[in-house]
Amino acid sequence: MADLSTGYLGMELDCPLVVAASPLSRDLGSVRRLEDAGAGAIVLFSVFQEQFEPLPDLLDPQASSAELVRGDFLTRPHEYLELVSAAAAALRIPVIPSINVAHAGHWLDFVPHLEQAGARALELSIYQVSDDPYVASAALEAAVVELVEEVRGRTGMPLAVKISPYLTSLVHAATGIWQAGAAGLVLFQRFCQPDVDIERCRLLTDLELSVPAEVSLRIGGLLELYGRVGCSLAASGGVHDAEQALACILAGADAVMLCSALLEHGPEYLADVRRGLEEWLE
Repeated sequence: MADLSTGYLGMELDCPLVVAASPLSRDLGSVRRLEDAGAGAIVLFSVFQEQFEPLPDLLDPQASSAELVRGDFLTRPHEYLELVSAAAAALRIPVIPSINVAHAGHWLDFVPHLEQAGARALELSIYQVSDDPYVASAALEAAVVELVEEVRGRTGMPLAVKISPYLTSLVHAATGIWQAGAAGLVLFQRFCQPDVDIERCRLLTDLELSVPAEVSLRIGGLLELYGRVGCSLAASGGVHDAEQALACILAGADAVMLCSALLEHGPEYLADVRRGLEEWLE
C-alpha cells in the first residue's frame, strides 16, 4: 500500500485528504464515518464571530422569542465545545475547529477552551471587506496580520488561516500572515456569489456547492506561494476527485480539503478519492 503520509500544521497526517468545514461534521457519528473512510484530519463545521457576541437590548427578555434566540444562538459555542471534546476523544485523527471572523471580539476568549477540549489546531477564516472608499487594501491586510498575532497570543495550537483569492498581492499578504504566526494557509475562501432572478426580480444569495472548474484558482495560488512562505499550504474548493487532489499536491499543497464532493456523494466517497491517490503512487 502506498505511503500517503504528509505534514500539515506541524502535525503528521497519514493522508493529505482533510475534510473541510461542513455540515458533515455536526455530529459524532458523521465524523467517525469520515475517519473510517480514510480522512487525514477533520475540520469541524464553522462557528461565526456573531455567535459569541452578547445580545444587546435588541431583545426584550420577556419576549416570547427571547428564549428561542438564546437557545439556538448564544449556547451554540458551548455545544460546539462539547463536540470538539467528544470528537477529540473518539477519533485517532486530528480534530480542527473552525471560526469565521471579521475582527477581534468575544470569540478570542473561547480559543483557549478549544485547545483544552482536545483540538489539535485551529482554522481561522478571516473576512475582511470594506465599502469605505478611504480604506486601502493594505489597511485590511494589516488588520488580518494583527488578528493573527492576537490569536497566537491566546493559544499554543497551530493556526491555519483561510485567505481570500482576491488579494492585491497574494505573496505579500501570505508572507505577512505567516510571519505573524500562522502555521498554514488555506487556499481559498468561497464567498457568496449573488445572482438575480429575472423572473421574480429578486436577489439570489445561496452558496452553491463548488464545481471542479474552481480548482484551477487554487492551483494557481499554490504555484504562486510554494517555496515563498515557510508554512503549510492547503487547497480548499473545487476538489472533486483524485486527479484534482493530485494536481493540488503536485502544485505544492501539503493537504487537500474535500467538502462539496462529500456532501454530494456521502462521507464514504472519501475512500474512493484516497484509493485513487494510492493507485497513482503505485
